[in-house]
Amino acid sequence: MDASGLSGETREMKILKYIIWAILLIYFQILIAPKFTLLGTIPNFFLPFIVFLGIYSEFRFSIHIAFFSGLALDLVYPYLLGFNSILFVLLIYFTAKHHNSLNKDKFAIVALSMLAINIIYYFLLWFMNILYATAIPGLFSSGLFTILYNTVISILFLYLISFADKIKFYLNV
Repeated sequence: MDASGLSGETREMKILKYIIWAILLIYFQILIAPKFTLLGTIPNFFLPFIVFLGIYSEFRFSIHIAFFSGLALDLVYPYLLGFNSILFVLLIYFTAKHHNSLNKDKFAIVALSMLAINIIYYFLLWFMNILYATAIPGLFSSGLFTILYNTVISILFLYLISFADKIKFYLNV
């Protein structure tokens, strides 16, 4: 048993599960997320996943998953190379550090937290686009809708992966 109360094999399997989820989420974000486009806004499914990792996973492993997930997402959008990697690492750091002070059983707290995370993410994205003088049509004018739409999707996806994490699968090989 380690400090978290999990045996080594259980901890290793949990880490492997999160790595597999991150790989599947990369494919999901690239191939399926554009089908959820609403008014030109593609939802970002990585934000709730990174928050989930910050809450339910060990920090020393989740920070690596966050960095490489951000790097994979950066490779899809080359004009943002490094942006998601750095932001996901910072997000997982602050989530892991401050999640104990929040009551995660209250829907309003979860909703406001995801709203704040989406506001910060899209404000920094807007700032990066101004900094690099990369014009994304309608980024600022549709910013409020983008933030609200992604917040709703983030809340739903966060509860979905929280539920999926509680499901136990047994393979008898």
